[in-house]
Amino acid sequence: MTVTNLFLDLHLIQTVPPSCVNRDDTGAPKKAVYGGVQRHRVSSQAWKYVARRYLHEVASVDLATRSRRHPVALVRLAQEADPTVDAAAAAVAAAEVVKSLTSPKSGTLKVKDADLAAALEQVETEEAEDTAAEGAEDEEGREAKAVVVSLSGAERRALAAVVLEVARKITAGGKVDRAKDINAPATAALVGAAQAADQHLFGRFIAGTPEAKVEAAVHVAHALSTHAAYSEDDAYTAVGDPEPGDNIQRGADFLDVAEFVSSTLYRYVRLDLGDLLEQYGPEEVAELTGQVAEAFALSMPGGKGAGFAPDSVPAVVTAVLRSDRPVSAAQAFEAPVRSAEGYESASVQRLASFLANVDASGMVAAPLAVATASIAHDPIGDRLAGRLSASVADLVRPALAA
Repeated sequence: MTVTNLFLDLHLIQTVPPSCVNRDDTGAPKKAVYGGVQRHRVSSQAWKYVARRYLHEVASVDLATRSRRHPVALVRLAQEADPTVDAAAAAVAAAEVVKSLTSPKSGTLKVKDADLAAALEQVETEEAEDTAAEGAEDEEGREAKAVVVSLSGAERRALAAVVLEVARKITAGGKVDRAKDINAPATAALVGAAQAADQHLFGRFIAGTPEAKVEAAVHVAHALSTHAAYSEDDAYTAVGDPEPGDNIQRGADFLDVAEFVSSTLYRYVRLDLGDLLEQYGPEEVAELTGQVAEAFALSMPGGKGAGFAPDSVPAVVTAVLRSDRPVSAAQAFEAPVRSAEGYESASVQRLASFLANVDASGMVAAPLAVATASIAHDPIGDRLAGRLSASVADLVRPALAA
């Protein structure tokens, strides 16, 4: 076995009570047609977002900063490195360095006094996301947009060094060539700096700097209900409190309707452990794998959480360690589950049957290990005991060390 082909599949069955944890542009629960019927859907992005926050807040995993306000941080770092640097020049330089990552330009940087004053004001108020604010126009008359970029702490510090050099040139009145003095050094700084753990887990792509692309080790499917699911309407009101001396019951001050849905979801997450082994040692990968498994199992998208409190946990979390390729069990539910006594138990049985049939088919290699954390159902494979992060780490550790 080679470590380049080592995958952990996570299969989760989770019942979500009436809620709207992830909504579309109309405010309704997201949906999809699968197997000819409508299903409840929770987007992969929604679950990746809360899992990423869980990793940072609960598991203390180092995270990069995803932001459109990196110029503000780069100015601060440049000033920490050299307190004498001109703040206005640093503000212009920081904005240009960040823009070079997403939409690099050529030619000479022309800085006017008005540009310096505007850039300094933006940094001082911490409201700017770029020296060309969203909705403004760039030098070619096109609308300028600030872009969300993921940068680790090390990458920010490396880019701040580029900002400092550009700011010094601006202050000295020297010529600043965008390609030579901004684009190339910024790209080199980004490529040469260490990435944070979540960048290796969830990936990164910056359109203007493809050299800084980071492949995602974690792939997440959209969660789908194992059965047909349709949203319902919740008509609700807001009733104001009476003022002192007001003896009149005035009724509702606000009326509206919100959609919600309840369902049993099939969720699938897979980790490319071979990819992580290119960045970390076996023990670090084992610990990180356990933390990722726990983060996805115990996090919940927060849409309308205050009104529904849909804080369920998965009925089962089955971890399958494979040495050839990952295998999703989504097709186990292509034919919707039908039951008059709830969907959870039938969905768990369907999942167990599908995984057994896949392994018996000969189409894929037998898994290296299979284990399950379960609330009230028979485990698929061995039972994961203890805290999920530790038990999953123990499951993958022997294969990582091989």
